[in-house]
Amino acid sequence: MKKLLLYLLLFLLFISAKAQQITGSIEGIITDKEGEPLPGISVVLQGTTYGTPTDINGAYLLQDVPEGTYNLIISAIGFESYKQDIIVSGGETLIVNHSLSTSTTQLQTVEVLGRPETDYKSEYSFVATKVAIPVKDLPVTVSTITKELMFDQQLYRSGDIAKNVAGVNESSLTTGGLVLRGFRGNTVLLNGLRTNFNTMYTLPIIGHYERVEVIKGPNSALIGSIEPGGVVNYVTKKPLKTKKQSVSFSAGSWGTIRGLVDLTGPLNETGKVLYRLNIAHEQGETFMDNITRNATIIAPSFTFLPAEGTSINVDLTYSRNNTVIYRGQQIRGNDFESTPISFGVNQLDDHYIADVLSFNASLVQKITDNISFNVSYLRNNFLEDNAEHGGRFADAVSDTIVMSYFVRKQTLTTDNMTSYFTADFETGKFRHKALIGFDYAYLSQSGGNRWYAATEAQGVPNMIFGQPNFANYYNPLNYQPTFFRTDGDARTRQRMYGFYLQDFIEAGRFKVLLGLRQEYYRDIIEGSAGQDSLINQNAFLPRVGLTYVLDDQTNVYGSYVTGFTPVRPLFQIDPSFGGPFDPEDSYQFELGIKRNFFNNRLLATISAYQIKRNNVLIPVPLDDNPDNYEQRGQTTSQGVEIEATGKITDGWSLLFNYALNEAKITKDEDESNIGKVQILAPHHQGGFWSKYVIQDGDFKGLGAGVGYNFVSGRRTNQENLRIPAYGVADAAVYYNFDRYNLSANINNVFDKKHWVGGFNSARVFPGNPRNFMVTIGYTF
Repeated sequence: MKKLLLYLLLFLLFISAKAQQITGSIEGIITDKEGEPLPGISVVLQGTTYGTPTDINGAYLLQDVPEGTYNLIISAIGFESYKQDIIVSGGETLIVNHSLSTSTTQLQTVEVLGRPETDYKSEYSFVATKVAIPVKDLPVTVSTITKELMFDQQLYRSGDIAKNVAGVNESSLTTGGLVLRGFRGNTVLLNGLRTNFNTMYTLPIIGHYERVEVIKGPNSALIGSIEPGGVVNYVTKKPLKTKKQSVSFSAGSWGTIRGLVDLTGPLNETGKVLYRLNIAHEQGETFMDNITRNATIIAPSFTFLPAEGTSINVDLTYSRNNTVIYRGQQIRGNDFESTPISFGVNQLDDHYIADVLSFNASLVQKITDNISFNVSYLRNNFLEDNAEHGGRFADAVSDTIVMSYFVRKQTLTTDNMTSYFTADFETGKFRHKALIGFDYAYLSQSGGNRWYAATEAQGVPNMIFGQPNFANYYNPLNYQPTFFRTDGDARTRQRMYGFYLQDFIEAGRFKVLLGLRQEYYRDIIEGSAGQDSLINQNAFLPRVGLTYVLDDQTNVYGSYVTGFTPVRPLFQIDPSFGGPFDPEDSYQFELGIKRNFFNNRLLATISAYQIKRNNVLIPVPLDDNPDNYEQRGQTTSQGVEIEATGKITDGWSLLFNYALNEAKITKDEDESNIGKVQILAPHHQGGFWSKYVIQDGDFKGLGAGVGYNFVSGRRTNQENLRIPAYGVADAAVYYNFDRYNLSANINNVFDKKHWVGGFNSARVFPGNPRNFMVTIGYTF
């Protein structure tokens, strides 16, 4: 309680009111050259906190601006920026209207500057093609969770994004793992670069990330080796050209407190050096036994604009996560009600400490008006220290839980670089946005990784259900652990590199995306006596997409993309696993339609797809070899997805999603498996979130949000265990006045008991019961 009061006192001191000043106003309407109003255009006074996007009619209003001389800047992606010197007089309203010219040269290739959008809709995607292309024109499905939606819903764990994306659901609470279009996804990108950053799943995301992008399908032609369902890309906040500073403080259920700081703007008078600093901290209990959270992120970012055509961005991120890995609720047999949802076997001395330090640098160098060179580099160091108790009921009726103890320490390092040339040119009636590039990734796992297990014979007592699970006799110092498994014993070094070509061609109403990639995968495992094992797995990966513009608001598209997933190296060299094996390959056909509504404020997408995954590796235990694996013939996932994101009016924001998916085994040497549903793949999933804020009158700034998401039942690894279907409602109220914003969120309003994922009776993952979060924020 003392900490809570201290945080609140510091926050209130930090946002103390400033002295009143004589002020005026600025207003106007922004249009294109044809006179059509442009919504979402950024209008700011350089070097100040005064700024706003234009509304649905292209209008803007800056109020309470102190008297003085300013530089008014009007800008947006895809338009030429406009700058005008203005004088604001006290008690007067200055009218500034302007028509913007379109410009493709203003689009970033590597994303080095922050983006001023302030709603749920993201106009452009960089990661889907490595260049900025309007989402509506892409012949693939890209779903985006913006920082505004994260804030409105008070999201802080990566698994929470699932309820906002069609075809995505959680698999567990252990790592925040996701299932995308019926397939579990493990590949994570940070600013478009591959990373081993798996601790991002348990750290706050609203204070550090600009948005989270989900690129659907096996798009290996651009990214390299990924899982068939898609990939998740986390985009860090970049510096803005205008000064903006905000702080917020939150308190909620289970003693949770959270603080966020976001500062950005120019560092010098010329505006050629920009900065952004994000700091986030969270600590508190959870509804789960012996599981706490304590996480901190410090993330400075700098952008340098030394000369016309040159942009450099540098991101540094340090994060520490001090918690306990939650392996799930243990249940007896297949009875989800046999134990409380809070029940787990973790002990008070268990811990999971992860320190992550990442360095990300990007350069855009314009060579000519139409050609630029782009390069990005990411180094990510991940140090993990984990000690945990595990357990499993002896049988479906017993109160005895067989306990074990695990220890893991390891260091993971990623070096990841992408470099490419882009060229904008025309050949007759065809306009090209082409690129040629090279990617390289090096992932190293230290030989210090060890797994140990201790059973009752080694000093770990069994647990009796109903008795305290934190008794003093669970003391690791009394255990006699033995070497358990070897998958992390040797130092491994993975190298992935690829050469690729891409061209986005526009001709009249047609837009064509063509891509080719040659991918190489090399894995070296250091063995005993200096004997190294080298594993090579390669793939040739094409993709093609076509978009047809029906009218100014509607596009239809179709695409074919291919995927490649290498098999784990130990499965290739150790005959006890049944190998060697072929790498997995996949491909997807997709058809869809994208349409803007409400004067381009809301984008709706309907897509139909089919994914086929070949050479699927599955465990097939044998009497003489319990670690045996075999490659299944084929798994097919097909379905329909609907998404709508954006605004209906200035005050009404909306997100809607629904997915119908059927993921089944379609080929297998064991015919009894054919027709079985893919593990953790729901048949139905969807939800919505709607927020409305009053825009004028006595109740201006008062608003409310309401949402609902549902997931149908899912199959687990355990043949007779099925995750029940569920539906959960959320709600929030908001009040914004002056520079303050207040919000109160209630999640799981009706306290619905539900399970978001699971694998077997020892690992089922209940969702949060009803909980709340109250936040006060200040912008200055």
